[in-house]
Amino acid sequence: MLRAIIRVFWGVAIFSFISMHAHEDTFQQDLYLAISSDAMSRGDFESARDGYLLLYEETQEIAYAREAAIAAASMGDVANATKLAFLYQNTTQDTQDLATNKILVDGYIRAGNIKK
Repeated sequence: MLRAIIRVFWGVAIFSFISMHAHEDTFQQDLYLAISSDAMSRGDFESARDGYLLLYEETQEIAYAREAAIAAASMGDVANATKLAFLYQNTTQDTQDLATNKILVDGYIRAGNIKK
C-alpha cells in the first residue's frame, strides 16, 4: 500500500514538474528521457507513456513512439499501443521489431481478428 502511494506521489510530482516546464523556449530532451525511463522502470507505465509521447511530439524521433507503444501495452491500453506500433513500423519499415510485432498480435487477438 505504501509503495503504491509513493509511486503515485512520484509520478504526480515528476509530471507536474514536466508540465510546468513543458512550454519553455528550450526543450530539455535529456531530462524528459530520464524521467520517462525512470517511470518505466518503476512500473508507472501511464507516466512513462505520457513522457515518451511528449518526447515524440517535441522531437519527432520515432524511437519515442515505439517506447510509448511499449508503455501503453504494459498498462493495458491496447488500442493506443497498436496505433503507436503501426506508426513505428510504417515510418521505419521495420516489420521485424519484436516488441511492436507482439503489440500488433495482441491487438489482433483482442479484436478477434486472428486471420492477419
